[in-house]
Amino acid sequence: DLLNPIIMKNLYTLSFTFLLASLMPAIVHAAKTIHHETNILIKGHVINEYDKVKHVKMNVYNNGKLLFSQQIVNGKFQYKIPTDIDVMLEFEAINHYTKRIAFSAPKLGESLEEIPTLVLTVQMYSRTAHPELKEIEDIMDFPSAFIRLDRNGNYFDLNKKQSDIVNNEIDEVLHSAIASS
Repeated sequence: DLLNPIIMKNLYTLSFTFLLASLMPAIVHAAKTIHHETNILIKGHVINEYDKVKHVKMNVYNNGKLLFSQQIVNGKFQYKIPTDIDVMLEFEAINHYTKRIAFSAPKLGESLEEIPTLVLTVQMYSRTAHPELKEIEDIMDFPSAFIRLDRNGNYFDLNKKQSDIVNNEIDEVLHSAIASS
């Protein structure tokens, strides 16, 4: 005996409704994931004492492992990082001292409606213009800042005291060189 076509249609409709209802949480989660940005956009430009540094290599490290490397042209860069990892941005250019900036964003989840873009101006020093900085190159090798994003969407230097010490040492060496010339 064949099932009544009306009963079959109702069974198909009921099966489809149960299938759709069981998939609804996944569909809603996917929609939230698509609309909620979980990456931080870091962008900016690299300068020295004269102008933009035209050819720079930007390396991005996590726990000492290279994640990404990019050649920067005309001094401008842009990169997205996940909010749940710490990275070290390293900027290298011919005849310039290497510049490093550490960055951390704790797992923010849904705590921020919108993650603000971090805009940086990376100051590099020319080796030819400032050979005197060679004497403190080991200090300059430390990150010049340890930037962190807090749960309120604010960026701040987590290690401001250390950053100030490094920057003051650079200023002192540069001022001494100017005074002695």
